Amino acid sequence: LDPKRPDCDYPFDELSGCGIGFKLAQATSSVLGETQEETYDFLELVAVSIAADIVPIDGENRILMREGLHRLHTSPSTGFRALARHAGADLSTCSTSQILFALGPRINAAGRLGDAGRAVDLMLSEDDQDADRLAGILEITNDRRKTIDRETVEDAVQKVEALFDESEINGIVLHNPDWHPGVIGIVASRIVERFTRPTILLTTVNGLAKGSARSVHGINIYEAIRACEDLVEEFGGHDYAAGLSIRAERIEEFSGRFDAAVGELASDDSFVPSISYDSTLELGQIDRRFLALLTQFEPFGPSNRNPVFRSSDMRVVGRPRTVGRDGSHLKFSVRQDRGRPMDVIGFGLVDRLEAVMRSRENGDPLEMLFNVEERVWNGTRAVQLKAKDVRLQS
Repeated sequence: LDPKRPDCDYPFDELSGCGIGFKLAQATSSVLGETQEETYDFLELVAVSIAADIVPIDGENRILMREGLHRLHTSPSTGFRALARHAGADLSTCSTSQILFALGPRINAAGRLGDAGRAVDLMLSEDDQDADRLAGILEITNDRRKTIDRETVEDAVQKVEALFDESEINGIVLHNPDWHPGVIGIVASRIVERFTRPTILLTTVNGLAKGSARSVHGINIYEAIRACEDLVEEFGGHDYAAGLSIRAERIEEFSGRFDAAVGELASDDSFVPSISYDSTLELGQIDRRFLALLTQFEPFGPSNRNPVFRSSDMRVVGRPRTVGRDGSHLKFSVRQDRGRPMDVIGFGLVDRLEAVMRSRENGDPLEMLFNVEERVWNGTRAVQLKAKDVRLQS
C-alpha cells in the first residue's frame, strides 16, 4: 500500500496504510452498488492508524481522524471497549495522544512480540468475554514489550555515546542482530529524544538487516534515506518516520552516506534541543471560552500540533510528587498571582523535580511551556496543564 506512487493522481498522498485500505473499501462498496455509509464503521480503525502511524493530521487525514474519534466516543466496537478498559483509557473523551500512548502500543505489541492475529481477533470480536480475554493477553504482551524496550534503550544509548566519543555525527545508524525487531522503532524515538539526531536502528531478520528510522523537526528522514537508496533493498515512510531493509555488509557505507545526507538537510539549529511555543498565556485566561476555542483546532497531531504556551511568574502550590510505575513523571500544582491553582503533569520530567521543589520551598517563580488539556475523571471535567518543560525563572 503506497500513497506516494508517482503514477497516482489522487489529491492527498499522506494517507496511512489503513487509510488506503479504507479507500479500497469505499471503492469496493461503490462498485457493488452499496452506500458509502456502510464503510463508516471502519472509521475508528482509520483513526487509530492515523494516530499510531504518526502521519500528518491535516487535509483528508484530519477529517478521517475527527470522524473516527467521534465513532470511538459514541459507538466504539466491543474490541476497543475491552482494550480501553485494560489500558485505563476513557473512550468517551479519547484523543489522538491517548491512542498514541495507550491504545496503539497494546495493538502493536501483539505483532511485535507475538501473534498479530490476536489484535485482529480483538478488533473483530463481538463477545464481551472473549474481547476481555484477548485484551488481557495484549496487556501482558505490552508489559513484556516495555521490558525489552528498556533493555534495548540502555544498550543503544551506550553505543551512541561511544560514537560521539569518536567524532561529531549528524545521523545515527546502529545495528545489533540481537535486538528484537518489535521494539526498535520505539527505541529509535527514545534515542532521537535524548541525542537530537535522526536515528536508524537495525536488527537482523532472516539474514537481512531491517529497521526503523525516526527524525528531528525540520529534517525529512525519508529524503535522507532516499539519498542512499542505491544501498538499501527497500524503504518507505514519511517526514518523521520510515522503515528500511539493507544487506549487513552495506551498513557501514550506508551509515557514512546517511550521515552526509542528514548534514545536507540540517540547518544550524537542527541539533540544538529546543521547544518552540505558539504564544504566551496567563493562567487566568484559561476559561470555558478559551477551552471551546481550543477544541476547534482538534484533532491534534503532526502538521496540526497542540498549541504550546509559555507562562511565567508561577508558584508551586501543595507538595510535588513523582508518579508512574518507574517514577519518571512529575505531578504538581501551580498558581499565578492570586488565581486558582491548576494541576500540572510532566511526563518524563522527573529531572525537573529539584527546580519545582525549590519554587515550593523558597517561593522562587517558575516559567513553563505547556499544553492546555481538559481531562474527565468520574464525570468531572478539570483543566490540566501538560508540561513540556519547566525551569526556575531566574
